Amino acid sequence: MLSIFRTNQVFVSFLLLFYGGLLFSGVLILPVQAEAGPHGFLQHWVNAWLPDTPLALFMAIVIALFLQAFMLNLMEYNYRLDRELHMFPGVFFMLFSAMVPGPDALLPVFMANIFLFLAIYEIMGTFKQVQAAGSLFNGGLFLGVACLFYPSYAVFLLVLFSGLNILRGFQFRERVMVLVGVVVAYYLTGVTAFLTGHWTLFTELQGLHAYGFLDLQAGSSIPYSLIPWAVFLVILIFQHPQFMQKRVIQTQKRITIWYWVMLMSVATLLIQKNLAIWHVHVLALPVSYLTSMLVSRMRPNWAELLHILLLFAALYVQFEPWIFKNFL
Repeated sequence: MLSIFRTNQVFVSFLLLFYGGLLFSGVLILPVQAEAGPHGFLQHWVNAWLPDTPLALFMAIVIALFLQAFMLNLMEYNYRLDRELHMFPGVFFMLFSAMVPGPDALLPVFMANIFLFLAIYEIMGTFKQVQAAGSLFNGGLFLGVACLFYPSYAVFLLVLFSGLNILRGFQFRERVMVLVGVVVAYYLTGVTAFLTGHWTLFTELQGLHAYGFLDLQAGSSIPYSLIPWAVFLVILIFQHPQFMQKRVIQTQKRITIWYWVMLMSVATLLIQKNLAIWHVHVLALPVSYLTSMLVSRMRPNWAELLHILLLFAALYVQFEPWIFKNFL
């Protein structure tokens, strides 16, 4: 099955809509009360607009995750960070996302990841650009929107700054351009909130009290389904030198940026208020992209076996409540 995505045809990524539909169909079979947890102001609007029905929730989750999976594949198609062109990043993004219990809501992390990816994509595109003001502003603007969905994404400002250091060297005015983009996102949203009578809610969801230090929810525990996340995270850390071997300089720089994203994803634990288990989705973008590079180096039969094992594990996690309810 994985061999379908071992191709240089990006349109194959549309099959991920059906793939995601299979993985998250548990939302339809065993609907639960949607609870998005801590979130930003824009996520509050999305929650208010989204119909509270299992079908609407299922469609929203699958579409949000498909967009991220498709964008990861599009980055691989455009930048070709791996030696072999493939559409694996989207596949492993779906698998890792499904290995977190739930989701029972359109999580703010899902929406924030879309705009975080766009910010990273804009910064990666500035390599050797003489005039990059537009990309820098857009990168900051997209990051600002991501923070308006999930406030702890503010730490990824360090990724954008570090990415610029890696790709272009230090220029103070370029950092200012990124910051202007972030400020504009907050300013426009704040003005809209004020004009619509939601200023108090905006300051509550985006102010300083939206942050906390290692603020775990009471009774939180780490489920066994996160073992694959932990295993691949450790493996990827030690694979960095192998990923860099015999690669052109611009590819090395862009791979390094993904490692910065992974590092800062862990750093969000330090400032996110009311940490829930689904917070691990913050790692989904870098872990899935780098894992796809790792799997592409495996023998095809071993890669297929790994994919099947992860697929069954993800399906079990999603259908576990239904299995225990009906058979155990």
